[in-house]
Amino acid sequence: MEPDMIVEILKDAKKKDTPVITLIGDDDCTAFSRARCEVDLCLEKVSDINHVKKNISHRLHKIKGKSKELSVKTITALLKSFSFMLAQNKGDSDRIKNSLPSVVLHQFGYKYVAQVHEELGLSPGIATTVTAAIRDKDVNRKRTVTKTKKFKLQRLKLKSQRSSETRSHEIREGYTYCSNVIADAQEPDLTVIPGPSEDNCEHIEKVVVFYDLETTGLSRQSSIHKFLQFVRNMN
Repeated sequence: MEPDMIVEILKDAKKKDTPVITLIGDDDCTAFSRARCEVDLCLEKVSDINHVKKNISHRLHKIKGKSKELSVKTITALLKSFSFMLAQNKGDSDRIKNSLPSVVLHQFGYKYVAQVHEELGLSPGIATTVTAAIRDKDVNRKRTVTKTKKFKLQRLKLKSQRSSETRSHEIREGYTYCSNVIADAQEPDLTVIPGPSEDNCEHIEKVVVFYDLETTGLSRQSSIHKFLQFVRNMN
């Protein structure tokens, strides 16, 4: 059903001289393959961040039994590092590509490169081994610093500042998205548009619109990647 709907929407957009060149969505459907075959072979597929992380997690758990290093804790740490890397390099595909190796190195250390070479039958050179030792030493030094009292106090101070800024924004903007917001909010953050007067309702066509909206996240910077609607005439 979903692939048919996507193909129909893309064909309709193309007929109206508004062709779609990029399709953003999950990787759990054959919609993109069908859209390329039936609409445009040059159509580009872009996966949203949530589904990319979900697919990586699924594949890591799938090969967990083949590697003793891939524990549940390790997989969680890898996904956290991956998310942090994406946030740091948002909007720059080249930097994301170049930063991908750092996700693995951050978790397993630079000596991991030499171990991989050895597993593949490639004798790691002296430069590789020495560089790995120097960088691992630097990483261990930074980890030691993060355990000091001074560093922890500074981290708590920054966290308090961020919380204060968040509360300030919430006060200025009002509640827009939180659990049970409809029942708890005394003054909803919306503008009520008055309906037509009863005297003129006889000449107005009554319709009910059902809609479903899917986004890449809950922040103001998130993108809308799916909008569905269904209209029913009530006359």
